[in-house]
Amino acid sequence: MILSKSVPILAGLVLIFLPFHGVQSFQGDLHASLAGPDEQIGSSPKRVKPVQRSVDGVKTFRTEAAVIRPFRQATVGAEVQGIVEIRNFAEGDAVDAGSIIFEISTERYKLGAEKSRERMLALEAAQERAGQEQKLKEYLLSHHAATRQDVLRAHSEAKIAEHRTNEAQKDFEVARRDMEQSLVRAPFKGHIVAFHREPHEAVQRFEQLFLIADTSKVYAVVNVPETQVSLLTKGTPATFLRPSGERFPGTVTIIGKAIDPASRTKRVHVLIDNVQGKLEMGMLGAVEFFPGQRGNQ
Repeated sequence: MILSKSVPILAGLVLIFLPFHGVQSFQGDLHASLAGPDEQIGSSPKRVKPVQRSVDGVKTFRTEAAVIRPFRQATVGAEVQGIVEIRNFAEGDAVDAGSIIFEISTERYKLGAEKSRERMLALEAAQERAGQEQKLKEYLLSHHAATRQDVLRAHSEAKIAEHRTNEAQKDFEVARRDMEQSLVRAPFKGHIVAFHREPHEAVQRFEQLFLIADTSKVYAVVNVPETQVSLLTKGTPATFLRPSGERFPGTVTIIGKAIDPASRTKRVHVLIDNVQGKLEMGMLGAVEFFPGQRGNQ
């Protein structure tokens, strides 16, 4: 019992006779091991700030959660109704401007255009005959071989023939456009992103057929904090950073007008050349901005 009571007493004596600087060193090491990498000993924790650094003496800042968007895209719809007869490409294919993607009841619209054309030609011939008849009546009237009533009747018939011809010409123009629009073409060079209709399906006018995107250039779209967006102008150089470490230089081309009240950020678009097609729609990454410099707009 005497031995067990003496152990705590001996431990206390050891601590009393330890050098004071040794205790301080031990406490300091313990505090340093518990402190974060950005905290100083004895100071209060710092607030998290946006990543800022300097590259070759130039101040930059970096914003995360950037998304790649196409330079332009369009959802193309049907301008005529009918049955999808042919689809000429597959999803993901590259197409040129004017390439025929869908054919919708093309034979029916060809026949309709031909029928309208024949009717127009027949009425044009009838108009020509009515005009000749009017001239003949006017000639006979000048030689007292016809009455004024004959001339007025011929003039009215010529006018009616002219109106019928004009109506037939408009009908033919509509039928010709329907025939052309039955061949649904790509509005610009790009890639087919998605199809909304398949062969043998019926489509109505203005129904969506396919989505096409031009990714020869892309936008890196990112929300920039309002405290930093004032540093940016159109033409500011920027770089899109992939998680793999690849870097893609670009230029700020669009700066949104409104600040999101929830996140206190403003949307910024960085235009990037993508001729090699390495950047795909929907890719995620970060954007590093170089305020104070000027790039190619």
